[in-house]
Amino acid sequence: MKLLDKLFGHGQSPDERMIDDAPMALSQSPPCPHGVLTPHWSTIAELGHEDLATSYVCEACSASFSPGEARLLRSTEAQRLAGLMEPAELTTDPRPYQT
Repeated sequence: MKLLDKLFGHGQSPDERMIDDAPMALSQSPPCPHGVLTPHWSTIAELGHEDLATSYVCEACSASFSPGEARLLRSTEAQRLAGLMEPAELTTDPRPYQT
């Protein structure tokens, strides 16, 4: 029965099963492209003025970046995202199925 227990996760709580599966999930995930950066401000008066943002946070991985780092990430976003895609996924025609 131990084989079936291991197979179906009996005897472990859902949290324990999630912890056991976490290293495998982390090793298979691609690096974060930092595609969506949200600005953060130090005062309410600066709110909405992107040039006054004190930091930027990646929505996907919660990494924090300085304004200079965010500018660099945004300026190289297309190249970084293209590097994550397979050559077969890249196309010059945005509407490949229309005739």
